[in-house]
Amino acid sequence: MTEVNALKSSGIYELKVLKEANHEVIALGMKSAYRDRPQYKKVLDNDFARYKEFDHPNIFKYVELKETEDLGTCIIMEWEDCRPLSDYVAESHSEEEKKAIINQIAEALDYMHGRRCVHTALSPSVIFVTTKGDNVKILNFRQRYADGLKQPMDTLKFVAPEAKDGTVTLDARADIFSLGQVIKYLNMPLSYRPVIDECCSFGRNERFPDIDAFLSALNHQKRSRADYHEGSNTGGGIQFGNKRKGLALVGVIAALVVLTAIWIFRQRSQADDAANAPQTEQVENIDANAANPTDSQSVGANAANATPTTDVSFLDELMPQVKTDLDGIYAKAKGKKSLNKKVANYYKGLRKVLLQRGLNDDQLQAFDKAFGEYNAQKKAE
Repeated sequence: MTEVNALKSSGIYELKVLKEANHEVIALGMKSAYRDRPQYKKVLDNDFARYKEFDHPNIFKYVELKETEDLGTCIIMEWEDCRPLSDYVAESHSEEEKKAIINQIAEALDYMHGRRCVHTALSPSVIFVTTKGDNVKILNFRQRYADGLKQPMDTLKFVAPEAKDGTVTLDARADIFSLGQVIKYLNMPLSYRPVIDECCSFGRNERFPDIDAFLSALNHQKRSRADYHEGSNTGGGIQFGNKRKGLALVGVIAALVVLTAIWIFRQRSQADDAANAPQTEQVENIDANAANPTDSQSVGANAANATPTTDVSFLDELMPQVKTDLDGIYAKAKGKKSLNKKVANYYKGLRKVLLQRGLNDDQLQAFDKAFGEYNAQKKAE
């Protein structure tokens, strides 16, 4: 085999396009410094054994595990005449053409998720587009780093937050985050912003639960999250029960928002009313529930009452109450499943209130980061 082209690679693996007989292939092998380390060869062997049966038109197919003179042990994959996604973006393409690219990427991910596989490393560096027909081809491999090698910043932004801290088992929603970043990279029109935002939410429970839900939103099909059923292909991740359960969850969150909104309204009214006129009995009862978080999905009355500003100083008032509420949730929860559910519902309810109060994207991201860091700290305790 003769080398035709070397593909960009930043970790311990190297990728080369080789000519074999009358056709070209991709060879995925280890850089020379790592070829004699058995742990890395074992990873290569395991990857081939796991993915050799994958067969999808938008994923480069594994062909064989082979010993070569230049690369040592390497995985041989099919290759077509392609250009990287970065070259495609630099060309002039219509919205519909780029949307077709997104759909193909999503279909490839859906195929993987249906086989309990999460890519976890989706970025423009592993996405190619054929020169004939503009068909997507994705490299299904995960670059690894050792001995001071670091992931480049230009690919790190495509990695989901939970994939960076390594505190949870990754599922389909990690790939959905990356997919949202790829849509940004394609410079899609502003009308795609709601889809991108839901893909790229810091909290994975705020993202689309699976590719089916993503495609429904992308292609403007109206479909409720409650319509997704248990057993959906999410690579072992989030699953939804029947429609009744979904509607019940929506009802709980809606109630949280209403309770908190009433609390905020009353606090403002009391500040504006020097006489502190008494409220009705009904509002008093609602306030009592909002002001005293239980181990159900409380949003923290004092936390929600912190007034957002144009910067992130609102966190100085917000986070102490959030930490108190999370401490209470962790102390009272019985079992990991119950704990995760309560934390997720608390986060979603509070974030919706903050969104309604006019926080901008930067402020919401600052809140997401602060919330995520403290939650990770609690998990580690």
